[in-house]
Amino acid sequence: MKCKYCDQDLPLIHSHIVPEFLYTSLYDSQHRFLILSNADKKPFSLKQKGIRENLFCETCDKKIGNYEDYVAKVFKGGVGLTMSDKNGLITIHDIDYAKMKLFTMSLVWRMSISSHEIFSNVKLGPHEDRLKQMITSENPGTIDDYSCVSFILYDKGELVKDLISMPEIVKSQGIRVCRFIAGALIWMIFISIHNKQYEGRKWFLGFDNKMFIRKANVTDFPFIVDMAKRIVNKR
Repeated sequence: MKCKYCDQDLPLIHSHIVPEFLYTSLYDSQHRFLILSNADKKPFSLKQKGIRENLFCETCDKKIGNYEDYVAKVFKGGVGLTMSDKNGLITIHDIDYAKMKLFTMSLVWRMSISSHEIFSNVKLGPHEDRLKQMITSENPGTIDDYSCVSFILYDKGELVKDLISMPEIVKSQGIRVCRFIAGALIWMIFISIHNKQYEGRKWFLGFDNKMFIRKANVTDFPFIVDMAKRIVNKR
């Protein structure tokens, strides 16, 4: 079968769609994690061993893995960075913009090319090919190309770690965005290259070579509250 990255007929390996480090803290005693869904008929499910699919050859999987390794070190330690926490905003200084941005771009691209039902709501249309071209040529674009913003979630002052949501395409200020929860963060990756007028652009990933993570309460996001209610009603 053809590798989705290099288009060569090569043996494919079982690759993660969402990298392991984003949900390692979510595993229960049986190495399963909870996925919240907006689908009325499937409010929650438990998955084992992450979400994998035969998409890439070993060489190409390692290329994407280089971005994952860097981001994992940013969040879990291993990269010499400074961080500030002020006025409800966490700022990570002096990031490697290319690696961080190519990571987020590859993440939403993998969701779009996946056939797994969990990613069925992520269909990028013509942006799928454009993202592939940028990723395979190692071009992260500007901060306005497929921009990314993120929030860190708290509930009554406690960090919310044990939550991951089914990715979905929503609109923010009229712009299509892929939104999902993983690794205690809400990730919002813009499916657009025209984001200069977005209110909140100053928090885009890479602005001034920084990553900004805004602190938020779970009750600030109605979609989380609604999903939680469906879980309670289902049980």
